[in-house]
Amino acid sequence: MSQIKKHIILIFAFLILGASGLFSQQCNIIYVIPTGSASGSAGTKANPAELTYALSLVTATNNQIWLAEGTYNISSKLDLINDVTIEGGFDAGTWQKSNGLTSLIYRSNANIITAPNSLIALSGDNLSNFRLQDIGVKTDNASGISTTTYALHLNGSDNYVLCRSEFTSGNGTDGTDGNPGNIGTDGTDGSQGGVGQEDWNGSQCCNAGGGGGGSSFAGSNSGGNGGNGGNHGTSGGLFGGGSAPPGMPGILGSGIAGGAPGNGGVGNDSYFASGCSSGGSHSGGNGDDGGDGADGSNGANGTVAFLNYFFPGDGQNGFQGEHGDGGGGGGGGGSQGKVSSLFSDNNGTGPGGGGGGEGGEGGEGATAGLGGGGSFGTYIFNNGASCFIKDTYFQSGAPGYGGKAGFPGGNGGYGGLGALGNYGCDIGSSGNGGNGGEGGKGGNGGDGVIGVSVQLYEHPNSIAASQTNMKSTVEPQIWVSNTGCTFSDIDINTNANGIVEWYFDAGSTPLNAIGTQVTVQYSNMTRHSITLVVNGVPYILTDFIGIFNDGTPYLPKIISQDSMICPGNIATFSSSFAGNTYAWNVYDSTAISTYTTSTINHTFNHLGTYLVTLQTTSDCCGKSKIDSFYVNVLPYLQADVLTSASAFKICFGDSVSFGAMPINGGNNPSFQWQVNGTNISGADSSLFSSTSLNNGDQVTCIMTSDYTCPINQTATSAPLTIFVSLNPNVTCTNTNGYLGSNTMFTANGSSGTPSFQYQWEFGDGGIDTGATPIYTYGSTGSYNYTVTITDYNGCTAVCSNTLNIQMAPSLYAGFTSDTTMICGSTSVQFTDTSTGGANYWEWDFGDGNTDNAQNPFHTYSNPGTYSVNLIAGNGFYNDTISAVNIIQVLSAPTPGISALQDTGCAPFNAQFIDASINAAYWQWTFGDPSSAINNTSNDQNPGHTYDGLGNYSVDLTVSSIDGCTETISMNIVVEEPPVVVLPMDTAICPSEPVSLSNLYPEISHYSYSWSPAIGLSCTDCYSTNASPNTNISYVLSVEAYKECVAKDTINISSDTSLCINSVYLPSAFSPNSDGVNDILYVRGVRINEIQLMIFNRFGELVFETKNINDGWIGTQHGASISPEVFIYYLNVVFIDGTTKTLKGNVTMVR
Repeated sequence: MSQIKKHIILIFAFLILGASGLFSQQCNIIYVIPTGSASGSAGTKANPAELTYALSLVTATNNQIWLAEGTYNISSKLDLINDVTIEGGFDAGTWQKSNGLTSLIYRSNANIITAPNSLIALSGDNLSNFRLQDIGVKTDNASGISTTTYALHLNGSDNYVLCRSEFTSGNGTDGTDGNPGNIGTDGTDGSQGGVGQEDWNGSQCCNAGGGGGGSSFAGSNSGGNGGNGGNHGTSGGLFGGGSAPPGMPGILGSGIAGGAPGNGGVGNDSYFASGCSSGGSHSGGNGDDGGDGADGSNGANGTVAFLNYFFPGDGQNGFQGEHGDGGGGGGGGGSQGKVSSLFSDNNGTGPGGGGGGEGGEGGEGATAGLGGGGSFGTYIFNNGASCFIKDTYFQSGAPGYGGKAGFPGGNGGYGGLGALGNYGCDIGSSGNGGNGGEGGKGGNGGDGVIGVSVQLYEHPNSIAASQTNMKSTVEPQIWVSNTGCTFSDIDINTNANGIVEWYFDAGSTPLNAIGTQVTVQYSNMTRHSITLVVNGVPYILTDFIGIFNDGTPYLPKIISQDSMICPGNIATFSSSFAGNTYAWNVYDSTAISTYTTSTINHTFNHLGTYLVTLQTTSDCCGKSKIDSFYVNVLPYLQADVLTSASAFKICFGDSVSFGAMPINGGNNPSFQWQVNGTNISGADSSLFSSTSLNNGDQVTCIMTSDYTCPINQTATSAPLTIFVSLNPNVTCTNTNGYLGSNTMFTANGSSGTPSFQYQWEFGDGGIDTGATPIYTYGSTGSYNYTVTITDYNGCTAVCSNTLNIQMAPSLYAGFTSDTTMICGSTSVQFTDTSTGGANYWEWDFGDGNTDNAQNPFHTYSNPGTYSVNLIAGNGFYNDTISAVNIIQVLSAPTPGISALQDTGCAPFNAQFIDASINAAYWQWTFGDPSSAINNTSNDQNPGHTYDGLGNYSVDLTVSSIDGCTETISMNIVVEEPPVVVLPMDTAICPSEPVSLSNLYPEISHYSYSWSPAIGLSCTDCYSTNASPNTNISYVLSVEAYKECVAKDTINISSDTSLCINSVYLPSAFSPNSDGVNDILYVRGVRINEIQLMIFNRFGELVFETKNINDGWIGTQHGASISPEVFIYYLNVVFIDGTTKTLKGNVTMVR
């Protein structure tokens, strides 16, 4: 079904069900469309929000922003926020998500941010815990000067994810060119000083020095002031005297190389004035010119900077030239004095020196070119930890070009002129002021540099984001219907064709699926990836599904007390969760019953285990996870009880524990124990113990069942009979106890059940476990010893006695013997006759055997004569006695018999071999009376022929040289010869195998031989595979025993008409256990391998096999499933390597 048709159906369902049902608000989700509402209660499916407004609606819980398909135009920077997911690719009608739908945020070039100029689409400053998923972000080409574009700008952010998104920035803009520098201001001229007075006119005047030029511009270097002329000279009268003051020197011009001032003139002290009497020394000196200013430096070319923003590489402005230095002031002229004033006062005042000129202003530097703007798909600065970029693409535009540098720098201003000095006749002339220096030329500006274009920029001092990319350039389109809840159905489909497989990550059910339409649920809240495999090609959709709501509060639980009921009873089920809708399925024996109410009743009439399922829906999470409940319809059963005991044989007074195992007793049966039919008070559990049982007591248990459907409520166990053994009795004795000698102890048990175990304690700390231990005491005295015996049944008895240890007497050894002689064996009873309290005996019988008994009985088995020695001791003294050659043993033969072959086919020639020892004469009887006189022989190694079938007993009697005889027997088996019958002659496809074997059963001791070996898989096996490529005859030889062989032949012809491949799968089967068509098998000719997969109508795999002999019996995970039409996929490999694929439907009928 196409997506358009699906959308039409969903819209039609919306019109039928109403907006409140289909478009109800989902939990934690803010729905956004390009034309959404920007105020009020927006953000629902019915009233989606506008993007900027949606960000203002985000709360700690409502933090999922879903963007419908379309373009979201923004004209200002969009500031991201903490703890939010912005996810795109949703259909605005159905809110299904698809990788074929694009949600694009487009930033126009209006509202450029300044300092530096930036065009930003999405911005995040000092953010944490946000995700951008399956969205596109793009900026327009920038406007303005030196503007940089950013699709995404992040500063100081951490713990974020950019996944399956595309960030595209437009072009940056160019920087502007610089301008030439301005010309510096000219310095002002110095002013002229006073002209002085040649003759006194009643008052002094006009001797002030001229002022230096200055203050034309900030920071100027002024010219020095001219020196004042000498003050009015005076006269001393007719006969001289008075004064002629000198002119003052000028002032130094300002600046590093300011002009030096002129010196003042010396006063003219001529007594008589006649004509122009002043000379050179009376004139003030000229001031020096000021130095020229140095040229300004050129500005450097620009350099880009990557800080919290990209800063374009603006060039540096050219530097201003230095200002010219001021000229020095001229010196003042000297005065005229000491002139007689008899008739008139002819003394004069010197003129002031000229002021120095002001230095010219340095020329202005040319301005720099501005750097070009950059372009960044994404710009990351001061990045924090836990940042991930997955399957995301970045694209940057062209950078802006840098502006050219300004040229040239401005020329410096001219220096001001120094003022001219004044001329004097009788008074000295004043000096000229120095000219101001010329200002330096301004420097050229630096070039702006081209901007930078980077798809993804991460500042090197930041923590780099983890980057992975598993996304294919082209993907099949998929659609996902997601509520964001755990344990909620998520429907996924694709338009891909062919074999479609799905693989899901951890927490999903199922982990994989097949088909174009699948449903999955997740148990954990996180992002989940999907792997779609189409015709063997994988496509990974990273974090495509977000699960952010806990769906467990919306999960239904089937509540019922009827997990076990009897046939014909009604079971009641109810939902623990009040859902919007209820979907019950009761899988009864004959049909599936459905119900839609919160509580249901259903009658079960047939035995079995039946599945009841419930799925509810909720506003937030849609369809829930399906809950299951199993009802066991139990048969009416006979109750019984089995009992056991910890022991059935005990000693009197021992404790016995009993246990009861109920059969069909239900969950909590009750018990009552009885002994010999009498209730035991308090014995009302499944366990019972007693210490007071007597021999033959019978213990039973009455069990009362609480099984749901019992035939009988109570059951009595079979009686357990307890056998109680009497405890044993024991007496204990000891031999005489002598100091330093061995004392022998003896314990004699009676009653009880032999054999006995012993535990001795000798009264001085010594112990032993023998029946007759020997012990040596270390000092004389009285000792209490104890022996505890334990009989075969574990019953015990104790004996105690007292022993006195004293000094030992002298000892003399002696014995007698009583002999019984037979062939090959002589038995002797020895009797000790020693005196002196012997308690220790060491017998040496001369045949390598010894004994420590007092009166031993010994049997000699080897022919010959033997001497006997006895060493007797009382623990302190020993004595020895020897009897030489007192024992004789007659020689007896040891018969031995064998045959070269003890089994054969009639007639059978048996060859016998004597293996006897010490034999001198032989008598054979072959057990074959029909052979008359040939039935016996006196040869040592005779032969005999058996003509009849059967089992023959062969006897050999041998005699020794002493006349002793022994007989031994063996069996000879004579069988029929083997039978060989091969199958009928047959025809096969050339070179293809056919199985060959004897039609008579295989016998393990037979050997098999096939010939010729051409085309055979095995030549010495009971069965073999033959693959001849031409007509051939095979012979099977079967050998039962040596010279016992049978043969048969089979002829095989080659027929190429048998070489055609075929395969077949029935279109229906009926797994109802009637023995007819119960199992679905693959059948055909020349099949080598198969793979059969069967899917239900939901695309679930219900059966798969690769074994042609493994058929489907209509179950899934071991449980029977309901009849329906199933889809099969069959891939066959024939024995010639060719393959065939079948697809189709198969119908199950119960």
